[in-house]
Amino acid sequence: MTACGGLECLARDPRVDSNRLGCVGLSYGGRMTMLTAALEPRIRAAVISGALNMMQERIIIPYSCSAQVVSGLLQYGDTPEIASLIAPRPCLWEVGTKDELIPARWAEEALTRIRRAYKACDAEDRLIVDRFQGGHAWNGRAAYPWLERILGWREAKAMGIPRSIERNVHIWPKLGTLLVLMAYNMSLVAFSQG
Repeated sequence: MTACGGLECLARDPRVDSNRLGCVGLSYGGRMTMLTAALEPRIRAAVISGALNMMQERIIIPYSCSAQVVSGLLQYGDTPEIASLIAPRPCLWEVGTKDELIPARWAEEALTRIRRAYKACDAEDRLIVDRFQGGHAWNGRAAYPWLERILGWREAKAMGIPRSIERNVHIWPKLGTLLVLMAYNMSLVAFSQG
């Protein structure tokens, strides 16, 4: 199932409030979150963790996840231009200060370009960056209360979201929340009606 297909399943489920859909992801899941949120306007909020990279940077260093390389992208822009398509919707980027996979210089360049789009949409306050002490990991310190405010996701932390997410889709109804976990450390979240 693709991320957009998973979102479509959630949006059509009668138990789901389709006005309260979000997407979160770490690493490759962060990249998938960025791409899905850019393409799918029903996603009201996105948390992108460990993915503030640019293709320009990724293709010149020895380590690069080829699954994240979008063929031909650099002819038109880079990942900041894709991320800019999320604007003016709320987006939170988590960046570990010790994340060796995200060079600070490139992260700042990416943020500068993304901020331009949010400014053009008069939505600068909807772009949040959480720099936390840590490496290539999900943090959640700012994300959990932010999701609570944007989507009403009060139960997120209490649900014990697994650190590793299997390839199968799992649906966990709990406390009125429907959480769908997908492959590659990406989650689509939806909330029940009422």
